[in-house]
Formats: sequence, C-alpha cells, structure tokens
Amino acid sequence: MKRLLLLLAAARIIAPSATAQLTVTTRQVCERNCKELELGESPRKIPYDMELARIRQLKKAETDPAKRKLLDEQEQDAIDRRADFIERTCSYICATNPDE
Repeated sequence: MKRLLLLLAAARIIAPSATAQLTVTTRQVCERNCKELELGESPRKIPYDMELARIRQLKKAETDPAKRKLLDEQEQDAIDRRADFIERTCSYICATNPDE
C-alpha cells in the first residue's frame, strides 16, 4: 500500500501539468485555437509541409511560364490538401467539446 502511494506521489511530481486539458471550451473555440496553431509541430503534418517546400523550390528555379503556371496550380492544390488535413484533424480533436 505504501509503495502504491509512493508511486502515485512520484508520478504526480514527474507528470506534466494537464491544466490545459481540464479547461473546457466550446467546440468552435477549440477548433479556432487548433487551426490558428496549425497543429503546431505535429509529425503528421510534415509530409504536407515537405510537399509545399518541394513545389516552391521548383517554382523558384523555373523560368518557363507554362511550367510556372502548372506549379502554381500544384502549389494551390497542396495548400488546399494541407488546410483540409488541418481542418479534419482539428474537428476530430475537438469533437467531444460541447457546442455551447
């Protein structure tokens, strides 16, 4: 019994604070905050960021107007896919928050 109490006390000291998780906000506030952060340093967002960086690098080096236009369209598609990913993920994260 003493070991259990000691273990719980040690876990409480070592564990990071979870006060942000205890703060209840509405679903709209949660989604707005999540989208403003753009998921922070989420590793699931990395492929979208890498694709955008690759397209932008190709765009800088390209001089042909037709190819630049194609790269502009690809960049916009990548931006839209990234925004959709962020919106879906934030909706999933905030799904259990109350509407009001």
